Amino acid sequence: MDESPTVQRYCVGGRYSGVKLDGEAGIAYTPADVMASSELDLDISGSDAMRIARWALNNDILKRTIGIAAINALSWMVIPECYCSYQGDPLDQINIEDRVIAMVGYFPPLVSRFSPLAKEVRIIERGGIGVHQSKDARDVMADAEIVIITGSALIYGGMEKYLECSKNADEVIVLGPTASMLPDPFFKRGATIVAGIQILDADIILDIISHSGGARDLGNSARKIYFMRTLQK
Repeated sequence: MDESPTVQRYCVGGRYSGVKLDGEAGIAYTPADVMASSELDLDISGSDAMRIARWALNNDILKRTIGIAAINALSWMVIPECYCSYQGDPLDQINIEDRVIAMVGYFPPLVSRFSPLAKEVRIIERGGIGVHQSKDARDVMADAEIVIITGSALIYGGMEKYLECSKNADEVIVLGPTASMLPDPFFKRGATIVAGIQILDADIILDIISHSGGARDLGNSARKIYFMRTLQK
C-alpha cells in the first residue's frame, strides 16, 4: 500500500463493530457492556486507517474494538497476495478423539460437538458455572493437547498470556471474526492455526452488524477462512 487508505464507513453494533476501507472491511467483537458504558464521541469517516488501527492499543475498550476492526480491514488489503488461506472450518481437519481440549471462550456449539469424543473439555470464561477463570489459565492448559482461543481475547486482553500458556499443546487455534488479520504475530507466539472470516460485501456486513447481527447472520456476504503455520507462502 503506497498510501494509507481512509475509513469510508464504520458502525458500532450490539455484537460486532465494523470498519470499511477502500475496498475491504473488518469487524471485531463488541463486548456487551461497551454499548451501555461507552460512546464513540467523534466521526471517524474519512480518517486515516492506520491512525485508527493504532486504537487497538487504546485503553478505552470501544476504541480498541474499532482499532482491531481497522486492522482486520487493512490486513485483507495484503492477505490475498502474501498468504495461503483456506476456506472452511479447520476444526474439521483435527482429530479430537480422546484428547484434552482447553477453550478460551465458551462456544456452545463446539462444546456440544467435542464433548462426546474428547477426553475432557475445559473452558476458560469470564463468568459462569463450571468454567475456569483467566487467572488459572496456566494450570488449565498445562496438559491440554488442543487449545482454542477466541479472537475476542484481543478485545478483553490476555491473548499473549494464553498463547504462552499453550506451549505444550499440539494444536493452538485462534478462532473467530475478531482474529481475521495477518496471522504472523500469532504464529510467532505459538499458534498453529488462525481462523476468521473474509468479508465479501462490506456494506451488507455493516448493515447486518448495525442491527446487532452476529457471525451466524453474515450469510453469503462473508466466508470462513483459515491460515496454517506450516503452509504459508
